Amino acid sequence: MVDVIHRNDVIVRSDSLTELLLALEARILVEPYCAAKCAERASLSDEATLVALHREYLEGRKNGDRHKLVEIDRKMHVLIGMAAGNYLLLELLSPFQERRSRLWFLPHWQVNDFGETASNHDKLIRCIREHQPEAASATMKTHLKSLAHRIVSSQGVGT
Repeated sequence: MVDVIHRNDVIVRSDSLTELLLALEARILVEPYCAAKCAERASLSDEATLVALHREYLEGRKNGDRHKLVEIDRKMHVLIGMAAGNYLLLELLSPFQERRSRLWFLPHWQVNDFGETASNHDKLIRCIREHQPEAASATMKTHLKSLAHRIVSSQGVGT
């Protein structure tokens, strides 16, 4: 997936970059739907768990613990899929979700990328808690497109 140069620099191989972008393309097709269904179907417990995970994410940002942030992000997206109430979609998303952890370790991933992700998550959770399926869907789509744009920009590939 990556090549290490001089012990500190890491370059994502182009085939891995392509795979990452393809995985995001697939997620953009499915996850906005899941977010909308989550906004319709999430229980109070689901909502509380999302809020708690978001708080944990914000705390993890202070510590700069990328591994913890990756795990929290994964939990949030899985919970949204579970709360959507369609386990087949969750199974479909699973391999794409696992590929997404690579993006957190791109060499040019910056602190503001974590902030933008936190902001997107905050908006998404608000849409879910306010039971706004269309807004949740649009927010998820914006979030994933933003990730794709930042990946391409960070690799100097162009947008």
